[in-house]
Amino acid sequence: MLQPLPMQPPDVELAAPGSDEDAARADLWGLLALLFIAPPSQQVLSHLAGKLGACRALVVESENGPQRGQFLPDLQAHSPAMGQKAGEKWTAAAHLQPTIPKPDRLLAAENAAGSALQLAWSHLLSTAAAVTPEEVLDEFESLFGGTGRPAVYVYGSFYLAGALHEKPVARLRADLQDIGLARRIELGESEDHFAILAETMRFLIAGDDPAVCNLTRQRDLFQRHIQPWGAQMCDAIEGDHAARFYRAVAGFTREFLQVEQMAFDLLD
Repeated sequence: MLQPLPMQPPDVELAAPGSDEDAARADLWGLLALLFIAPPSQQVLSHLAGKLGACRALVVESENGPQRGQFLPDLQAHSPAMGQKAGEKWTAAAHLQPTIPKPDRLLAAENAAGSALQLAWSHLLSTAAAVTPEEVLDEFESLFGGTGRPAVYVYGSFYLAGALHEKPVARLRADLQDIGLARRIELGESEDHFAILAETMRFLIAGDDPAVCNLTRQRDLFQRHIQPWGAQMCDAIEGDHAARFYRAVAGFTREFLQVEQMAFDLLD
């Protein structure tokens, strides 16, 4: 698997499946899913702020639910690829809590200090320590909520086609069907929501089925459905005057996407 260190391409290495690097990548994708699907609670902000010294990633797990795929409110597994029987729901647990992950070699690796990714991560942690849940809730609603057109879209189809629910969504649905995922009609968010894509990346990194959860699938999903528009979304967030906490989230997201792309480029 990948070891997406924030260095020049010759220094980026592929990590073995199940490595600390893979665990860190999965944790970070899971964190992005959490932050983009809803405003973080005080518990999440406190966990982030508490990592200012250690600079370690955040993983969110449920008390009783599955260990992966927990932020896919619109997707339902319909193949053994998800480790479930046909028709069983793969969805968010009712109660989520942040927990301390395994040692994170992605961000605390030797020579990583001072890198763009490390600096963006530190800025996110310090910002989390300086805001309240109420402030972040208001910011989330100002950026992504409200009636009518939001200030910032978090849907790939908007950036790729200029409108929601266009051809990019159809292509994404076909690709998700190939890995055993289908949309649950009764729930609101579409599959091209950044949080849904981030959690799908987490599943493809940390899942148990090597036929589906492998580097090739990760690269394909990332390069087809995240990389073409992710940076534009980050630009839009950073350019909005209402953004404070999410400006830091966007800065970290951009650096993380660049590191992932740099590592995936080694496979071409």
